[in-house]
Amino acid sequence: MNYAIVDIGSNAIKYKIFNQNLELVEYYRHPLRLGRDVFSKGYLEEKTIQDLLTLLLKYKEIFEKNNIEDVHYIATSALRDTENSQDIVNVLKDNDIDLKIISGDVEASLLSEFNETKINSAVIDTVSYTHLTLPTNREV
Repeated sequence: MNYAIVDIGSNAIKYKIFNQNLELVEYYRHPLRLGRDVFSKGYLEEKTIQDLLTLLLKYKEIFEKNNIEDVHYIATSALRDTENSQDIVNVLKDNDIDLKIISGDVEASLLSEFNETKINSAVIDTVSYTHLTLPTNREV
């Protein structure tokens, strides 16, 4: 059985599909700037919500076509910080998309745990919410 994780971030919506051995099978990234609305206005505009829904429904269709039943939709800072997060959760739920918005502490913990599993690496979490993994034994 394959698994999928959808990462709904501030600058892009990504999915990764893993096989039963948890090996990466497919990765896709679509730039959707949720942070543009949230960090300037405090909420997601209706058009942005519709763009998000349309994209997630496309992802869902891909998962169904590939018989992927174990899908996790995870959101970070943009949806965590928006005033209308509950409205977004409800719209997605109405379309059978169960969204989990993780706390900043959980997000930091996941990044930290990721870093601990990668020998000689560091994770940089910048103000613009860009995540990089860099080997610590190389110059940047």
